[in-house]
Amino acid sequence: MLARLVDGTELAHLDNQLRGHTVDGPNDLATLGRRWETVAGEALPRRQSARLIEEVATSWT
Repeated sequence: MLARLVDGTELAHLDNQLRGHTVDGPNDLATLGRRWETVAGEALPRRQSARLIEEVATSWT
């Protein structure tokens, strides 16, 4: 999760199977931001994603 607080502070929260971790280092935030942009660039729009999920779920039954 990437967040920008009202005062402009940026941070990220990372979860794994053991614990959560808050990150506020500028280099780490920049890396996470680039990764988010890469993933977002590959994602389908919301409605297309929902249709694809429905199609796949139907094919499994």
